Amino acid sequence: MKKFGKILGGIILGIVLILLAAVAILTALEYRPDQIETLNTTSGKQSISTGDSMTILTYNTGYAGLSKDEDFFMDGGSKVMPETKDLVKHNMKGIAGILNDADADVCFLQEVDIDSKRSYHINEKAYYEKALGVDGIFACNFKCVYVPYPLPTIGKVESGLVTYSDYKVSEASRIALPESFKWPIKTCNLKRCIKINTIMTWICKYRIFAHKKILTYSYLLILFFIHNIITSHTSNINKKMGYF
Repeated sequence: MKKFGKILGGIILGIVLILLAAVAILTALEYRPDQIETLNTTSGKQSISTGDSMTILTYNTGYAGLSKDEDFFMDGGSKVMPETKDLVKHNMKGIAGILNDADADVCFLQEVDIDSKRSYHINEKAYYEKALGVDGIFACNFKCVYVPYPLPTIGKVESGLVTYSDYKVSEASRIALPESFKWPIKTCNLKRCIKINTIMTWICKYRIFAHKKILTYSYLLILFFIHNIITSHTSNINKKMGYF
């Protein structure tokens, strides 16, 4: 009986040590972005002046893995990723078709993976760049070497926000938002942010704000805000537009 107790105690101790080691590794490798980070800009060709119209599209792409029949664990299902890589590619093709049909001047995309297990490590940002014929500006908001939940686990994730536009962006930056989770959960969770893209013109500066979605109704509020700013002011101001 004593021998069994020692074996059981050893097993429990081993499990605890493994868990502690896993937490230590995730903590050491945690993605810790600076409060403000400068992003690479794109070589767009278009310019904009006061009085010009602009069309904006916002789209949570769900890393091209949340098609209508997906049994996603956060919606009460059991799956963390699509069954096949081909399904992700099929979804990406459909998303690209929607973007091209909309033909918007600015596209704000959320949950775009560039190297994640859940989307079979496809660089979705690069795919949409090729489909749209313009470069994208990327801000990471979810990066973890291994997300250890649920079962089966999510695994590696590198994902974020992307702005696609042919406007010439003079500067872009990522601004960190307060973290939503406590340690140790935060080591393998979202790092929410705001992404700012600035377009310079001869008369004023336009700032296009791209923000991780929090509430769907915010879209309507901000689009109303955009409309009123563009139609009410004429020069020498910052013009702000974006999505949540």
